[in-house]
Amino acid sequence: MKQREQAQTRRNNLTKEERETINKQRRVRDHFKKRKKYITDQAILNLSNKRGKQLTESEELLYITFINEQWKRKPSINAPTLDETPISPIEKAKSGAAVNKWLDNTKDNRRPIQNDKESWDRMKVYHDIKFGVHLLKKKGNTRRKKKDNTSTLKKKYEDKGWVCDRENEIKLLTKTAKQIYKKLGTTPPREQWEDKINFRSRLEMVIACICTGNTTDLTMTRGIQALQFFDMFSYNYFVNATEEDMKDMQCLLIYVGFNKARERPPTIIGTCKIIQTIFNRQLPDKMEEWMGFYNIGRKIASLIMSDALGFYWFLVVDTHLEQVLPAIQWTELKKATDIAIEIEEWLQPKLLKETNESIVGIRQLYRSSTKPDQLYIREQINKIKTISWTQLLVGIKHK
Repeated sequence: MKQREQAQTRRNNLTKEERETINKQRRVRDHFKKRKKYITDQAILNLSNKRGKQLTESEELLYITFINEQWKRKPSINAPTLDETPISPIEKAKSGAAVNKWLDNTKDNRRPIQNDKESWDRMKVYHDIKFGVHLLKKKGNTRRKKKDNTSTLKKKYEDKGWVCDRENEIKLLTKTAKQIYKKLGTTPPREQWEDKINFRSRLEMVIACICTGNTTDLTMTRGIQALQFFDMFSYNYFVNATEEDMKDMQCLLIYVGFNKARERPPTIIGTCKIIQTIFNRQLPDKMEEWMGFYNIGRKIASLIMSDALGFYWFLVVDTHLEQVLPAIQWTELKKATDIAIEIEEWLQPKLLKETNESIVGIRQLYRSSTKPDQLYIREQINKIKTISWTQLLVGIKHK
């Protein structure tokens, strides 16, 4: 009885704004199943109209399976209700005068570009949301104080013996990873999704790297396969894209299962337009130029430089390496950009790609394996005396 009375008093003491948010959550929760079916039907209808003919039953089942994983998680408050279609960023944008005022006068709302070295040209990208076009501008010198991101482990790798030990760890990890793949009869997870996509140019590989942010490799593969299926994955399509084409791309990526699908079409289309207008249809070959694009940080830029362009002297630090490298005492830094800069200073360039592929591949294989296979992976990792399986697979730092 006391609990009921306390709950009733809590309800009576709610403000008007709190009641509105609770009602909004309930409304989204109640219409969750109907909204799922509505967006699924709308996606199939839009894509069939785009293609010019109706989808067959097998094609509908193929794309319905894409969306099942997306709808397993809880609905967000900002999700569209039953009577709303997925809203594009173009519809949410303000008028052109307001966008220009935002570009010229306000400094707080501008997106800062992370610059890793002083010698790089500091560049700034502003995004005109109304037309889906990127405007590339150079940024002047700022008066911000430079942060000291060097860790105490930098003194250790000044000694050559410490560096040699870490390089031997990577060589042993790559060797054990090959033995594990051979014993279990599998290939690295990275090669499994790369074989499913037929890239026709380096630009398509760049777009695939842009799509990898904040999503899994499986979802990215499905998204690119869907774009290829509906003829939305070509340079001419991206350069000549209209607002309706952006809506179709957004609807398709949401349908496949992307979390932040509303940012991808403007990013992809704006990137292609910058490559056409500013870089004369040639892909940039410098790290600072890629980091100047809107919505492209150091991780995506280094992934483009290594995988799409073939410059393997950049370390791609994702969530796996951000968790593992401090655990195995390679660094004491926590941010991904700082970790990448520090390790690139002392590790050989030819071992940077092996570092990412060996650690990430073993962790992905471990999570998708059965218990007997997981025990075998632990035994093989424990043979490396300097690294334990808890450090590599769980990310626990030993004292």
